[in-house]
Amino acid sequence: MKVMRGDQVIALLPIDPARVTVEQNDNMSLSYRYQKPKGEAKVLAAKDIFHIRGFTLDGICGRSMVKQAAEAIGLALQAERAAARLFKNGMIVGGVLKHKGKLSPEAYDRLKASMDEREGSEQANKWMILEEAMEADTGGHSAKDSQHLETRSHQVEEIARVFGVPRPLLMVDETSWGSGIDVLGQLFVRYGLNPWFTAWEQAINRDLLSRREEDQFYAKFNAGGLLRGSMKDMADFFAKGLGAGGHHPFLHPDEARDWLELGHRDDLPVAVSKAKEANNDDPQRTQD
Repeated sequence: MKVMRGDQVIALLPIDPARVTVEQNDNMSLSYRYQKPKGEAKVLAAKDIFHIRGFTLDGICGRSMVKQAAEAIGLALQAERAAARLFKNGMIVGGVLKHKGKLSPEAYDRLKASMDEREGSEQANKWMILEEAMEADTGGHSAKDSQHLETRSHQVEEIARVFGVPRPLLMVDETSWGSGIDVLGQLFVRYGLNPWFTAWEQAINRDLLSRREEDQFYAKFNAGGLLRGSMKDMADFFAKGLGAGGHHPFLHPDEARDWLELGHRDDLPVAVSKAKEANNDDPQRTQD
């Protein structure tokens, strides 16, 4: 909800979306009915609300991302609860000692004392003397346990798919961090973040700027900062943009410096002019 001073927005007050009902009036305008935690409901006009819409089916209200992933999140919660019950109530053993007959009490006491002495990380991987022809069988993950872990890992991807987050950013196992990670990062920005950048920009320009401010300001996310390549790629791009190698220049030095978050320099236009003059004086360069 907007706090106004004249025609200028000076603050935003958050309100619970679950307490808001959006209604379309006969003149196609929107009204927001807000049910206060205590007291009667309050009807607000669209000009009093800063509303950011995501994916929508009716053009009025956006669908909650959490509700879209409700089933995947619910299954992930059940898998977490199942894992908690497994570790709380299940028995986890490191191995089994087998004996064909009955172990004598003396042998049992010696074996138990020997096992107790080998507890702790300092005693790891040391050999053990078994009593009366016993056999050792090391434990391991069963196929059922592996399937349970695979289910939990799969649910992470199912939830992230709704938000457009690629697998390498999920910190799950078997994740490739090769040379293609730059391409995946660009994919995340273009298809996961850019739609939200656009929604925020349009909502800010529509709801927060007065007619007077529309001629002075506009909202823009700097997605280019997230899509920066390696320093070598950036150097090649800026060199061509500034006219190196006979390319037609399409950048101003200050534009390149802005992208690198460097300050303005008054001597750069002079240097560029001298470089252009040198190119014009070179007949081979002029012919090219």
